[in-house]
Amino acid sequence: MGSLVAASGIAPLSFTAERDNTLRLNFQLPHRQPDSGFLLPVNLRAEEGVCLTVVMDLAAAGEEASAALAALQTRVLVRRDAVVRLVQIQRLCASDTLFNDIGVQCEENARFELVRLILGGQATYDGCAAALTGDAGVFTAEIGYQLSGQNRLDMNYEAVHTGRRTESAIHASGVLRDRADKLFRGTIDLCKGCSGSVGNETEDVLLMDETVRNRTVPVILCGEEDVAGNHGA
Repeated sequence: MGSLVAASGIAPLSFTAERDNTLRLNFQLPHRQPDSGFLLPVNLRAEEGVCLTVVMDLAAAGEEASAALAALQTRVLVRRDAVVRLVQIQRLCASDTLFNDIGVQCEENARFELVRLILGGQATYDGCAAALTGDAGVFTAEIGYQLSGQNRLDMNYEAVHTGRRTESAIHASGVLRDRADKLFRGTIDLCKGCSGSVGNETEDVLLMDETVRNRTVPVILCGEEDVAGNHGA
């Protein structure tokens, strides 16, 4: 996604919070034209001790099928003792395709909370990588989805622990109907030097029809002794 944004030459939408703040961003996907799409990079930064809440509402421009192709990249820097809460609501048409990419860095005692709600779209490719570089950094992700028809959802979430006493918790929950296809990859990487760190990942899926396809791929990588990693589905 980074190379795609760089090649596009599109300037990112940037916001720096120097005091507690709430930001709401409403994006509408236009009807697709031949050989065109929608690309938007967003940069968020919370300075030391600041609490920033960002709500992103991504919707189709109209009720009729738009067959839109969209890519959204969000980069987040959470400085020392700061908190960033990112809520992403996806309400797309049944023919829309979305590439959603989130990259996060948490400094010492910083916290990043992600809430992701996926309620539409023909195909969604969803990725989030959180680097817990500072001691006592925290990353949480709560993901909810509802898929029907022949909708496809491909998710790849990664928590990389390098700071000491860091914590991560990734939880996905959803419903699959008809011939929906869902793939969830969740990786907790407990790197050497992250002593005292804890990582957890869980997923709950309700399978409504025998024709759905569900795949869950949890991975825990461990390069340190004094750590704990748990997963379940």
